[in-house]
Amino acid sequence: MMRIIREIKVGERTVLVRELTVAELRAWMGGQQIDVDLVDALFEDMDLSLADIPVFSDLTADEVGGLAPSQIEPVAELIREVNQRFFGIWQRRLAEARQSMAGLPASHEPSLF
Repeated sequence: MMRIIREIKVGERTVLVRELTVAELRAWMGGQQIDVDLVDALFEDMDLSLADIPVFSDLTADEVGGLAPSQIEPVAELIREVNQRFFGIWQRRLAEARQSMAGLPASHEPSLF
């Protein structure tokens, strides 16, 4: 079985979005920096930064910089879809981290155990 590669039309360009391999995910996670970019903060509700989009697609950083937010969101949605197992876990971990930073318990749901 081959990894998933899907196409999406962004303006006049066809963008390829790829599923990352486990090794690529590890390399990407290992290279994450904590620097805050104010433009990335505009997309803080997203679970990936603008700088991450070239990792998951064939867009260059310069091409991402030339896109409008309305053009970026469909690409981000397809990245999440193609890499859904990873982003499902990633979103749960982000939610846990946000709750932890707010001093809240990780789950407000009653436990059966």
